[in-house]
Amino acid sequence: MTLSTYLKHLFIVLVISMLSISIVACTSEKFDLSDDAPSGNKSPTSPVDGDDGDDGDDGDDGDDGDDGDDGDDGDKVALIDEDSDGFDSEEDCDDTDPAINPGAYEKCLDSVDNDCDGLIDEGCVGSLDTDDDGDGSTENEGDCDDGNVDVGPDVIEACDVIDNNCDGVVDEGFDADDDGLTWCSGDCDDTNPSVNPSATEVCDGVDNNCDTVIDEGFDVDGDTYTVCNGDCDDTNPSIKPYAPEICDGIDNNCVAGIDEGFNMDGDAYTVCAGDCDDTNAAVNPSVTEICDGVDNNCDTLLDEGCVGSLDYDDDGDGLTDNEGDCDDGDAAVLPGAVEICDGIDNNCLDGIDEGFDTDSDGFTSCAGDCDDGNVAIFPGATETCNGVDEDCDGTVDNGFDTDGDTYTTCNGDCDDGNALVFLGATETCNGVDEDCDGIVDNGFDVDGDGYYTCTGDCDDNNLMIHPGVLDFSDGIDNDCDGLIDEDVIFYPDLDGDGYTADDGDCDDSDPNTYPGAPEICDGKKNNCVGLFIPADERDQDGDGYMICDDDCDDGNALANPGMPRDCERMGISGFSGYFLVDNDCDGIDDEDGLCFPEITLP
Repeated sequence: MTLSTYLKHLFIVLVISMLSISIVACTSEKFDLSDDAPSGNKSPTSPVDGDDGDDGDDGDDGDDGDDGDDGDDGDKVALIDEDSDGFDSEEDCDDTDPAINPGAYEKCLDSVDNDCDGLIDEGCVGSLDTDDDGDGSTENEGDCDDGNVDVGPDVIEACDVIDNNCDGVVDEGFDADDDGLTWCSGDCDDTNPSVNPSATEVCDGVDNNCDTVIDEGFDVDGDTYTVCNGDCDDTNPSIKPYAPEICDGIDNNCVAGIDEGFNMDGDAYTVCAGDCDDTNAAVNPSVTEICDGVDNNCDTLLDEGCVGSLDYDDDGDGLTDNEGDCDDGDAAVLPGAVEICDGIDNNCLDGIDEGFDTDSDGFTSCAGDCDDGNVAIFPGATETCNGVDEDCDGTVDNGFDTDGDTYTTCNGDCDDGNALVFLGATETCNGVDEDCDGIVDNGFDVDGDGYYTCTGDCDDNNLMIHPGVLDFSDGIDNDCDGLIDEDVIFYPDLDGDGYTADDGDCDDSDPNTYPGAPEICDGKKNNCVGLFIPADERDQDGDGYMICDDDCDDGNALANPGMPRDCERMGISGFSGYFLVDNDCDGIDDEDGLCFPEITLP
């Protein structure tokens, strides 16, 4: 109910109360039952006695003496006001309750006709004939909750644990599994009649009673797993599905058996089950001991009961195992023997081939170290692209030759995706630098115009004839398009250099560019020859300097005349391009020593 509606109802009740009080006051005045009431006025409840009519004779002082005539009514019985509320039983609809009479005001929500007008709780919010919630129905019209607008005979049933349509059934149509409960009343799986808030929890990996806890009461060891969801030992909280398996002779994770992952040699025994050499399947507690200097059955005894035991000199070199012979099957191996580089501990002292590992990388030349003077080179080292066989497998830069031409990018292959392109390959006329010398089709441009017969030069002996030039009026196919003199147009000399476009000026806006002009360092084809800018005028490394600008290494952006310092970096990671390089192109390498140049490295 809104505040404004509540205030309206309160105002109506106050007005009715004030009117009722006024009526009662007037009634009391009319029927004054006090001792001070005039004797000539009788209360409507006073009995009429015919004999008292004689008193009329006493009325000599006034007209009241005539009242003696009332003696004729002596046979009538006066109506009784049992509850003394000023109304007799004919007027009072409940003469046993002084609060109920025609002069009382109607009370709300007590289901009583307080003012005896035949209506109960009329004009009151909450009466059986008032639509309190504004849904179009009263209690007497079937509204089973007239304080809720969502409840009434015409309301559509919703799943909310309320009888919305007042048909006596709660949430009908919403119980999908017919177990008497719906999802809105707590059924957490309304497709399964065995799952609802009143069900008994069983051990099945399901929350049967919908209390958000699965299989409560069945997890004996408190590890959140039960026997019904995979706990193979519900008395031990460290044993359960997904627990880490450890080597202890127990199936800790309840899957794949005992100590899986710890049996290295596949002989059914692990170190925690007594395998004293889990890298050798012939050594474990179940095998028979043989005479081989090994504790085959893992009982801590070597060759017990055998010839060749630790106290037997098997190789006849004068020493037994217990006397320090580290290989009693080889007479050349014993304490005091001279150590040689053969991959064997000859002198039974300080390991194998001691004194032969020059670079201390753990490998000797007799153990496969192909460069025992370089600690970075040994069998199994990581191969890098540097022209060196670091892992000593006999192949240089293995894994870096993409096209299989035996050359890699680090030893001059300028296209490692093409097996025909590598350093020293035979150059052919095809527009490709096959020999990786930086020049395309070198040796095939006879006239030096930048075009070859394989790229369309129809006269490779005349540098003025090649694709791209204007076809002058000279009776020759200058541009090699199969047409003669098709470009004859008369052009003005725009830059005043004495040549027009018709004369072959390839840039008539620049007076320094025309056929036969001397080449200057400006990044242009000044003499209008060829397709490409001269090689010494190309900024190959993008550092803003060309070879003709004195860039001493146009393949290294960190080497040019504009570099502020020439520093030695000693191979520090991240500064490749500084070490042993003439960075400022002054003819001297690293003259500034070890320093941190105040430049931003690319």
